Amino acid sequence: MTHEIQIAQSTYLSTQIKKRISVGGIDVDEDFVKELLIKYLRQGDANDRPTLSNAFDIYMAEDTSAHRRKFKLNANQYFNRFSAMYGDLCLDELKHWHITQYRDAMLAQGLHPNSIRKHNNILNAMINMAFKHLDIHRLSPFRGLQIRGEGENTRPIPPITPEKIAKVKSFLIRHNTPASLMGVLFDDRR
Repeated sequence: MTHEIQIAQSTYLSTQIKKRISVGGIDVDEDFVKELLIKYLRQGDANDRPTLSNAFDIYMAEDTSAHRRKFKLNANQYFNRFSAMYGDLCLDELKHWHITQYRDAMLAQGLHPNSIRKHNNILNAMINMAFKHLDIHRLSPFRGLQIRGEGENTRPIPPITPEKIAKVKSFLIRHNTPASLMGVLFDDRR
């Protein structure tokens, strides 16, 4: 069905009803504004959306421990492992699913659950700090991660016997170090 009426040889008049809205005191066709808005939102400049790399950069710049060698090493390792799995995701695309899949992959590689907890803690802190600095009002999707086997004592500590105490005491006394004085403090009487 056409919405045009021919008035003259090459002149047509549209009969389609168009709603007009006022934008800044100017009457504009509603469909035109709608199309512009949809186009703008679809394009959504990806450069304006913060990514995981941005979060990492913020974390390394703002964390009080970022100057420590071990901290840098761990943070880089965990970030690189996670990024290798998912790429440089935009922060608004992060889901709890990402960290659970990461956890499962690390468990499958034989990583201890307590080590995976450390990975999660660093990644979660990184995301939280980025949310804070970028004024993103959202909870971290990495919070509340459950890890099978976490906290289980896989290497029990052997009991301390009087023989072991005597062995440590004799070792401390034989060696000329500041710790050798500790050997004198051990009492053989029980």
